[in-house]
Amino acid sequence: MPKVDHPTSSTGNLPLVSVVVPAFNAEKTLRDCLNALVAQDFPKDEYEIIVVDNRSTDTTWSIIQSYGSLVHGLKETRLQSSYAARNVGVRASRGELIAFTDADCVPDRSWLRLLVEKFSSPEVGCVAGEVLPFSSETAVEKFAAQAGILRQRSTLIHRYRPYAQTANLIFRRKVFEQIGLFNGTLKSGGDADFCWRMQARSGWEFCFNDAALVLHHHRSSVAELWKQYVRYGRGHADLEQLYADYREPTLANVILCGRKLIKFGRYAVRCVICTLLMQKARRKNLDALKFSFYDLIRHVAYTFGKFRGAKKKTSTSVELKGVLWK
Repeated sequence: MPKVDHPTSSTGNLPLVSVVVPAFNAEKTLRDCLNALVAQDFPKDEYEIIVVDNRSTDTTWSIIQSYGSLVHGLKETRLQSSYAARNVGVRASRGELIAFTDADCVPDRSWLRLLVEKFSSPEVGCVAGEVLPFSSETAVEKFAAQAGILRQRSTLIHRYRPYAQTANLIFRRKVFEQIGLFNGTLKSGGDADFCWRMQARSGWEFCFNDAALVLHHHRSSVAELWKQYVRYGRGHADLEQLYADYREPTLANVILCGRKLIKFGRYAVRCVICTLLMQKARRKNLDALKFSFYDLIRHVAYTFGKFRGAKKKTSTSVELKGVLWK
């Protein structure tokens, strides 16, 4: 990614912002995302929207093209990885600031403005906003909302180093010029890796603005929840290979799964008793049983993903200025 002079606002008060969105088979949610981005209360000539189709097999590319000049559509066909897709967007971007959200997210109308405001301090290298549920219709979606899945508050206090998720995150371009791009070989955990590299190799500061919101379409079925957490588990296994001093003992994950199984068993017994003796309490206990089951599923899937991820070699290659650096 060559270092070039980047345009700023016509008024001189605002930087040009590039919004990068990776998309894979996103036909169900992409229009909501793009409509929200087009409608931002930010000067229209001061931000660009870049959407990178990552080998979709549905109508994702047609949806991108339907927005004409409002959206700059690109493709990443080499690697099936949202981080590889984001790298394509970063390379094509013109902004002094580069913001990220996902194709299954719907940014609030003031999202971009509230993120950019935090760059008034020259020490700030990136700003994270909060991620809240878009809707809670299915039982799995309700569980995800209650469990706080994808909430930035939890990752920003991570025991190893804080990080923020690319569902709602913005960086200065200088950060990429200094430490390189995302690790495009990762399927999950690339946001943690990038934030950790930023902290290890630079003096840029984190900032969090919980008023800058995006709403996320959570997984709506058990099968989708399982796949999501298998991917998360594999991602954390990759991070353990990349960072020698970062360890999340697999035994602890297995023990946690056992505790979740015991908890699920307690709720199952309670639900049976309530069904037989206390009809009024049945619904409440049935909901608790379901949520306990989903919690068990996600921890078992995560542990399974870690086992699988530990078996493969993780690439440490990171692209910078058009060259492959290690």
